[in-house]
Amino acid sequence: MNKVSNALKNCDLFKKLSDDNINHILGFIDNKTITYKKGSIIAFEGDDCDSLGIVLEGTVELQTIFPSGKISTVMQMEESDIFGEALIFSSYNKYPISIVSITNSKLILLKKDKILHLLMHHPVVLENFLFLLSTKLFVLNSKVKMLSLDTIRQKICTYLISESRNQNSLRVKVKLSRKHMAEHMAVQRPSLSRELIKMEKEGLIKVDKNYITIVNMDDFEMELG
Repeated sequence: MNKVSNALKNCDLFKKLSDDNINHILGFIDNKTITYKKGSIIAFEGDDCDSLGIVLEGTVELQTIFPSGKISTVMQMEESDIFGEALIFSSYNKYPISIVSITNSKLILLKKDKILHLLMHHPVVLENFLFLLSTKLFVLNSKVKMLSLDTIRQKICTYLISESRNQNSLRVKVKLSRKHMAEHMAVQRPSLSRELIKMEKEGLIKVDKNYITIVNMDDFEMELG
């Protein structure tokens, strides 16, 4: 199985499909890839979204670029990740953010008519597509909840409690860098670092590189009031 078909097989949109189905889909979409150099803009905020993108190689970022030049990273995507699924069938199908290739990358862009055909003729793809939309809605709701919190400490507690439940452990592996963690919480990175240090001194957490341990969940949840 070549790299393109392997990336599709690992993509959430095509999971549970057989190798034969994957190969059939590759033939249907013409198996054409687009290459972007490091730093290239794949789509600007406000551009029409007429395709669903699948990352085959490299790393792509969803970014908000402010008039001042400040850049806020919303999400990073790597091999087999998808973008555009929540926009392609929207009545307002314009990108709300910019998409940037932060390494050399390769993508497949599936046009709307191709996606419609796949959804109509492959029930598994339809089920996967609905799952993707549901997941996107859940993430959006989580983001809104995060932004509604008043303090940095509340945001840290909410994030770590959620990750602790997902990982079924009080010792949480933090998958985000401090920079991306701060952007996820919409706070300044120095402020985030200061609060983490303060929480560790108070005995609420233990920080060990990419791991943060919640010392006592009851005390932790009390921070949320």
